[in-house]
Amino acid sequence: PGTRAAARAFRDARIGWGARRHRACLDRLIAELEKADDPGARQDAGQEELAARDDRRARRIAAARRARDFAARALELASEATREQCDLRPLARGCRSFVAEFARVGDELDGMALAALEKLLAELEILSSSRLAPAQAAERLADAVRTLSVAADRPRPGRVHVADYRSGGFSGRQETYLLGLDEARHPGDDLEDPVLLDDERRAINRILAPAALALHRDRPRDAALALRACVSRLTGALTASYSSWKLRSLDQQSEQFPSPFFLDLYRAAGSTDADYTALLAALPVPAGFAPGTDAALDDTEWWLSRLRDAGLSATAGAAGPIVRAFYPHLADGHRAETARDSDAFTIWDGFVESGTPELDPRISGQPQSASRMETLAQCPFRYFLKHVLRVEAPEQVERDTTRWLDPMKAGSLLHEVFRVFFEEITASGQKPDAARHARRIEELAEAAIGAWREKIPPASELAFEERRQEILLASRTFLRLEEEHCKAVEPRYFEVAFGLPRAESRSSIASPDPVPIAVGAGESFLLRGSIDRVDEAPDGTFHVWDYKTGSAYRYKAERGIHGGRQIQHALYAMALEQLLARSGFPAEVSRSGYFFPGKKGEGQRLPIVLDPPRTREVTRRLLDLLRAGAFPHAVEKEDCKFCDYEAVCGGEKVARLRAKAKLAATRLPVLQAFREIHESD
Repeated sequence: PGTRAAARAFRDARIGWGARRHRACLDRLIAELEKADDPGARQDAGQEELAARDDRRARRIAAARRARDFAARALELASEATREQCDLRPLARGCRSFVAEFARVGDELDGMALAALEKLLAELEILSSSRLAPAQAAERLADAVRTLSVAADRPRPGRVHVADYRSGGFSGRQETYLLGLDEARHPGDDLEDPVLLDDERRAINRILAPAALALHRDRPRDAALALRACVSRLTGALTASYSSWKLRSLDQQSEQFPSPFFLDLYRAAGSTDADYTALLAALPVPAGFAPGTDAALDDTEWWLSRLRDAGLSATAGAAGPIVRAFYPHLADGHRAETARDSDAFTIWDGFVESGTPELDPRISGQPQSASRMETLAQCPFRYFLKHVLRVEAPEQVERDTTRWLDPMKAGSLLHEVFRVFFEEITASGQKPDAARHARRIEELAEAAIGAWREKIPPASELAFEERRQEILLASRTFLRLEEEHCKAVEPRYFEVAFGLPRAESRSSIASPDPVPIAVGAGESFLLRGSIDRVDEAPDGTFHVWDYKTGSAYRYKAERGIHGGRQIQHALYAMALEQLLARSGFPAEVSRSGYFFPGKKGEGQRLPIVLDPPRTREVTRRLLDLLRAGAFPHAVEKEDCKFCDYEAVCGGEKVARLRAKAKLAATRLPVLQAFREIHESD
């Protein structure tokens, strides 16, 4: 399947670290890929889409199986390294087998390298037994490989030969080039080794005599003597050079000067009384990245030379047309950037001029989620990238020794704990009681923590314990607050899924079908999702609550639906009324909001006033963007936070400011409406 596909399979398996997890995680990935599609989803798809989906899945299964075979073989060869103390000999044997089986030989030099590696590792196999820690054994093998030379050769006629000055000058060549004679490199500094001082080295040398350790303060003198000896061995012409400019970074560039030996060479060439001023005056113009066109080594140097000779800089306006005429892709980029810098809303800003009615769920019938609607309201351009172009950043399991489980996964864990807890106690006719149920909710939390630990191993016990304590604290906080809250209401339904056929939901009002949400005269779209919690009030109305295990800083009751960016509670309230009606007992939803039981949320419960007419109006205007093919970038700073697409658009420092100017100048009705709902909410 190719190395990229196999690497993607390793990433999708979410192995993390630990030798024992490779097979299990890859087996789990293969099993998930082999699961049959949901029948309803297959009915909605066309034949071409089904064929493409099946082909894509078959290729992913093949790649996952190949990745598993590779992992199994690699772990078998490295089995010696999984012990606390390993023998270097079988480890070297495993490395030799690995190289023989998996190394790619593309040319003669690769073949020579393979033969040299196999010979080296075979020699290590016959050494006397030595047991080392795995890391030490691996370092021993790596050191042996680093010192291995492949295809080293003597100086040959007609070829450039490179050598260190300590060993150079013996070949009798007629042309020699001595490089790197700047003051920083030669003769070097005379700083002492902070670990082993020169006085300590002298004491050791008196014991080791005649063998001796080098004294660090003598290094500049020794380097100067070695270079003089090299030059004295040369025949023919000598060309010496140094780097006159230090290119550390764009903001840390500085001039460099020649070493004292460079001045000695100049004096030896005839200017016996010259000083540095005379030397620098006599030197030619330094060679740079733009040599003459006759000396250019590649296209870049040739172009830079031509532009310099024409008196044009690479960024000058006059140079641009010349370069763009030869490189159409640069012309495309320039045209796009020019359009983005203008006040007009163009195709490079997220405008599909022909319109995209097929993306409007009122026309297509494709279900939407509340989170997708909020993304559309926050930043239509992000919606375009994520849900239309389906561009996603690869999800990686990072070895962060300070954290176990990211906030989203920790939230999923807590949602499951809360659901199971409430289902258990309500089935037995009980309400939350901190004294009675504290032990049970902690047991559920511990069981969920153990299951997640198996799926995603912690990088350190400290990180695991910190997250574990946060989860237990959130569970206890949840129980304590729910005890007080449930005195006035009756908990009824938990994790009410609708429009999610494959979601497991024990709620009696759950539905595999999405719920239609009316947004205007004869217009509606299908909504899917899962309501975390439904309570029944004494007056017979219902309350909808969504658990948020993070911080409450983004949510403000006074904002209402906030131009659609805080619309989930309102859409779920509408959806619940229909689910109740479908189940045979229609009722009104009088309250909806968010509950923050986690450490960062500090147990806040945030009800938000429901305004169905405003919700329908804002939703309709957002869907109009989809129909018109208009996907402007976010204009508010807070909407650009925690976005995965900053590398694509430039983020709040670039794209946001451009979008603000474009929306202020636009005459497109859908963009004017988008601007109005953001400004009014």
